[in-house]
Amino acid sequence: MKIMYTVSNLEKSGPINVLYNIIQEVCRIHECIIVTLSPENEDSMIDEFKKLDINIISLNFNRKNTKNVYLIELRKVIEKIKPDIIHTHGFRSDRYINILNKGKEFIHTSTLHNYPFDDYPKYYGVVPGTLLAINHMLVIRRIKNKVACSYSIAKKYKSANINGVSVIQNGVNTDIYKIVDLNEKKELRKILGLPIDKKIIVSTGALIKRKRPLKLCEIFSEFDAEENFLFLVLGDGKLASKLEKYRNANIRFLGPVQNVGDYLKSADLFISNSKAEGLPMAMLEAAATGLVIVGSNISPHKEVKSIYDDKTFLYDGQKNEDIKKSIREAIVKSDHYVGGATRKFKLSSHRMSNEYLEYYSKFKVK
Repeated sequence: MKIMYTVSNLEKSGPINVLYNIIQEVCRIHECIIVTLSPENEDSMIDEFKKLDINIISLNFNRKNTKNVYLIELRKVIEKIKPDIIHTHGFRSDRYINILNKGKEFIHTSTLHNYPFDDYPKYYGVVPGTLLAINHMLVIRRIKNKVACSYSIAKKYKSANINGVSVIQNGVNTDIYKIVDLNEKKELRKILGLPIDKKIIVSTGALIKRKRPLKLCEIFSEFDAEENFLFLVLGDGKLASKLEKYRNANIRFLGPVQNVGDYLKSADLFISNSKAEGLPMAMLEAAATGLVIVGSNISPHKEVKSIYDDKTFLYDGQKNEDIKKSIREAIVKSDHYVGGATRKFKLSSHRMSNEYLEYYSKFKVK
């Protein structure tokens, strides 16, 4: 089959990591083409995609382009490629491909990485975010073939009377994110300039309101200075400058590092304070490296806990003392996993890709 994947761009993010993990195995069997709508930025994964030796078509639309320009240029690409399946990720690609498929000329499927009303108002602001969410939901209703990245997200859509959503849970590359033994962990800490004798707690991902990083930094700044831990914040975003006031001996801000896997392997705990997620790649990466997990009590985090119950601590609400209690319990629990207990990781990218291959095979391609 010829499968065309359409996205806004290849900026590094959870959904684009998922796309990469899908394609790197699917392209061994089917012909894969990526079509991006907007220019790439500094944090693009395009070079990694190019290593897969697949065709990448960049349309480089800008804000001055009208809807008709999008549709005309996309139509030209589709007519040239003649894909059997177009697999979209995100609002803009969902919208334009849905419009172009009025005559059902090709099979259109979309992966739903979030629930718009949980995500967009928090990122774009209440009014513009809500309007965007309403528009995306209208588009999603018109797309026949839909896949949610988690059971939690599928349930959200069902509650909005959007049924028939398949589920393929996100998966991570277990060649990169894997458990290491105690000696490897110590060696990584030396290389990364991290203390050997402290409990290391790590948070990764975009520094945006939905992730609530300010609350985490506030909490860790309240711990006694003599408590033997180090909190690492990996990532960048709109709130990065506001976090600086919390910088102290026990809190380090490392920015958008390229070797997230190494920091996870060197750590003991992972923490996420998100308001909403799809199925969080950051948390799955932490689970794959054997870390004890602390997180807010949201449905996607519960989904992770249902798989890794003994190593996952979830807290209700945003009271500092409740979160601190979960952190302390998790620190004690992590003592039982020094050196990384061996276990089979269930949510691998290999499993996810195979499920997408099976999903594609169900379509009757002309």
